[in-house]
Amino acid sequence: MVRLLALAVLPILAIGGDMKLPAPTYSGRFPKGYSGIAVLDTSGMPYILADSGDRTLAYAMQAGRFVRKYNLPRLGTAFTRNDSLRPCGFDLTGDIDGDGIDEFIIATNRTVKKYKMREGTLALTAVAGIRLAADSGRMWITDGCMGDIDNDGRNEIMVSATGLRPPACGGDSWSPVVLFVCRRDRDSLVQLWNDGGVLNLEQPNFDYVYEFMLSVADPRNAGSNRLILLEANGDDVHPAVFREVAWKDGGLKEEGFFQLRDGILRPGRYPGEMFDAATGCRFARVNGKSAIVADIEHRSYISHEEFFVLSGDSAVQHCDLWEGAQTAFLFDLDGKGVGIVRIPNPYEDEPSFVFYRLPSDWAGMKTKSK
Repeated sequence: MVRLLALAVLPILAIGGDMKLPAPTYSGRFPKGYSGIAVLDTSGMPYILADSGDRTLAYAMQAGRFVRKYNLPRLGTAFTRNDSLRPCGFDLTGDIDGDGIDEFIIATNRTVKKYKMREGTLALTAVAGIRLAADSGRMWITDGCMGDIDNDGRNEIMVSATGLRPPACGGDSWSPVVLFVCRRDRDSLVQLWNDGGVLNLEQPNFDYVYEFMLSVADPRNAGSNRLILLEANGDDVHPAVFREVAWKDGGLKEEGFFQLRDGILRPGRYPGEMFDAATGCRFARVNGKSAIVADIEHRSYISHEEFFVLSGDSAVQHCDLWEGAQTAFLFDLDGKGVGIVRIPNPYEDEPSFVFYRLPSDWAGMKTKSK
């Protein structure tokens, strides 16, 4: 077990309107093999997942300590990155049947499998193949994402797939990428719609980080989710470019591109200039609002982690969290409210972290407009 130091949350606001990061709630180390977080049972408690050989260990935080609760079969790992020795596919956790408990969705090569916690272990509850039509063959899966893309209160699964195995995944031919929207129907995964290749999603490629599904989110807090794709990977030379796809008239439609620059969501693609622009973003819900944690490259060539809540294209809340490129995510660590998890070195065997619980006024109070 990993001991954590519990500290009081003391939100402090600076003169001038910028939000300031509250004092840490917890600090410590994640369990060895940390691999994610999921709600596994009716307690609603988020569990920290850690890979341990052929097992996945699930820890709950109790009184500032990680306590092991479940010893589960390891489902294997699917990959969306470029490596010809590994299968195409993805792995996701999320609530696909609306009962408040996350399922594990694992896609490798041409098959999607759904697992759910039953009697203290993970049970395979559905297997599906992605096909263009009932009489066509299964397709090679390249990427996936989960979220309420049609804004009806239920999560869907977005799957991209090709008719032939992509070269970056060990194949020798190219074919168009088709984007599928799927939904759970009892214990099956059924297709609601596919784009027939019209949206022209990219295939995995050996030479650069290809376009991939980042999140289903409502970045502008306009009341409508979009599928957000990372179109161009950001670094210390180039800003990140994000692509938006929205559900309209029974299908997904192209909505264009944006960058997060100068505290504003700027439509379009701006070449070259990377200063004061995001090189990466993570989306989450905080107190009913869509929030962003972004890596911002400043003119000093020093990257900062920054927190944004947007209304339309402008920031109504902003906080410069800390200097230096470090991994940070928004999630609920202990079931008591969403916070920012800062991981200074995610490649450590037992990565250290600091958790900052976000006060309720971090998504809703207008503090600064840029």
